[in-house]
Amino acid sequence: MTSTQHLITDPILFAHRALRMLSEEQRDNLDVLAFCELSEQIVVRWSEDWPEDQGFGSSDGTFMLRDLLQSAGFNTRFVNHRLAVMAS
Repeated sequence: MTSTQHLITDPILFAHRALRMLSEEQRDNLDVLAFCELSEQIVVRWSEDWPEDQGFGSSDGTFMLRDLLQSAGFNTRFVNHRLAVMAS
């Protein structure tokens, strides 16, 4: 990431959003530090690829969230138009 590039979202807040989707058991078995580092990598990658003149909406954030969760090894799917993490 360049010093002038802006991130789409804060990586820590983004990781927190993802952590709230996990069950207590899934969170207990997770290396939270590694998950936060992965969140930063995902946010930086999406920010680098995202056109500056294009808005970033809630549905875009949902697909970025799915990217993070799947990259961390979780199975996700859309249930009733909402992203869900499946039980391990």
